[in-house]
Amino acid sequence: RSDLSNKIVFLKVNVDHNEDLAAIFKLPGIPHFVFYKKGELQATTVTGADIEAIEVEIKKLLPKKK
Repeated sequence: RSDLSNKIVFLKVNVDHNEDLAAIFKLPGIPHFVFYKKGELQATTVTGADIEAIEVEIKKLLPKKK
């Protein structure tokens, strides 16, 4: 979504070419989203193309509006 584009970065990894990385994250399915904040892995992940679930997790990690 355009209102989040200046606040987050998405990286795409081809698990067929990066099997070691896929093994590290023990990916249960594709697509799989892993969330980091300030370089630290967050506990939450989302598997599948559930846009609403992804937005919920992203908003949890964004700074709170004052």
